[in-house]
Amino acid sequence: MNENILFLVSFSIILAFFLLIEFLFKKRKGDKVAIRSFVVRFVSIVIFVYIIKLTIL
Repeated sequence: MNENILFLVSFSIILAFFLLIEFLFKKRKGDKVAIRSFVVRFVSIVIFVYIIKLTIL
């Protein structure tokens, strides 16, 4: 039970880290569309992880 939650938390942190790197790299180029797609992807990942946590708990 606790191992599943720990895995989900670490998985979401790793995903957020890679998305942040991609966001900063595209922001340097001055791409406004990348900011919007980053926000959409980040929110969808957060919602997805939250739903998985609810189903486990």
